[in-house]
Amino acid sequence: MKKRFKVAIICDAGFNTGTFYYAIRLAEELSSLGCDVSLVTPVRLSDVKAKQVVLKSVLFKLPFAGRPYWLLSLYRRLRKYDFDIIHSFGYGIMNLLPFDIYKHTLKVTSISDVICDNKEMRGKSFAMWFIVKFLQPPHIRFNDLLIISTQYTRGEMVRIRKAPAEKLRVSHLGVAENFGKIKNKSVLDKARKRLNLPDKFIINTGGIKISKNIVNMIKAFKIISRQHPDVHLVFSGKLNTSSHAPDYHKKVYHEIMKLDKEAQEKFHFLSFVSEKDLEALYNLAALLFMPSLEEGFGLPMLEAMRSGIPVVTSNVSCMPEVAGGAALLCSPYEPKDMARKVDMVLRSKQLADSLVNKGLKRVKNFTWKQTAKRAYAFYQEAWKKKFG
Repeated sequence: MKKRFKVAIICDAGFNTGTFYYAIRLAEELSSLGCDVSLVTPVRLSDVKAKQVVLKSVLFKLPFAGRPYWLLSLYRRLRKYDFDIIHSFGYGIMNLLPFDIYKHTLKVTSISDVICDNKEMRGKSFAMWFIVKFLQPPHIRFNDLLIISTQYTRGEMVRIRKAPAEKLRVSHLGVAENFGKIKNKSVLDKARKRLNLPDKFIINTGGIKISKNIVNMIKAFKIISRQHPDVHLVFSGKLNTSSHAPDYHKKVYHEIMKLDKEAQEKFHFLSFVSEKDLEALYNLAALLFMPSLEEGFGLPMLEAMRSGIPVVTSNVSCMPEVAGGAALLCSPYEPKDMARKVDMVLRSKQLADSLVNKGLKRVKNFTWKQTAKRAYAFYQEAWKKKFG
């Protein structure tokens, strides 16, 4: 007989990241499966179909220190709720402390990637260095169960972090059902006008980070632009061009400035895109161009597939695993190959339609309900192992 768990899902509300939505969707779907789930947040969230335990902190919004302080405070504050399971994400402080006052609780964490371990990816980031040196080792040691997003990352956790294989379980993420083909032309026209989008463009969603391979994208687009003069490149992320910009942003800006004026005007950085606008953005784009060097999961690929557009992505990291043959793969280290694959899709309607059809079939394998069912099964297995 399955145990009905009382579960705390830790959600550091206010960070609109993939992890933020993962926590919310998992809490909602676990609730629908009959678990007694509480989404633990520092602020109340609207439009969430799960019970919330709001543990406020006046310091939460402080830069750098606010979020770690709130997570650390949970170690004491959650005791009175008597949860069976405490499920964190990333490298939350909740499950790191060696003086364990939660001996009768199953401690679980979802980990999406090992980017912090890659010196090239983390650059000069002190936060990422701190994670690698001080947070990861005890985190792996003191958690009972580590849920990993892909088989690729599971292998890297064992190889790089020496994580015990018996603690690791793989569960792919889901894709929100609100992504799909938008048939209302008026909705799309309004979004195009609101976002000031060009007539024909390819998109890249996510931040401006080393792992996203933006510099090589620009080099590839220089070739693409000559082959397809009417095509623009749109980024949902914000490019910081100030004197205090991160080093990688400066590299991206410098690479764009190498191009002629006409080519420079084909780059668009939207800075912030709401979820509704993101749905329209996918529908308006000719394809998703995602030649990342490293990803934890690559959720934009599935969002694009569900929206009915073709995908060109990398042949490294977890991208081939998630794409599952439904995307065109390129070498992220070779701008000429990147450009060639994009050109193939833009030039051949037959190829584009084939990728779209494969993508629509592929994306059916990724739902949040399936993610929650796997998590529930992992809870049962780990609980039996720890408590008998």
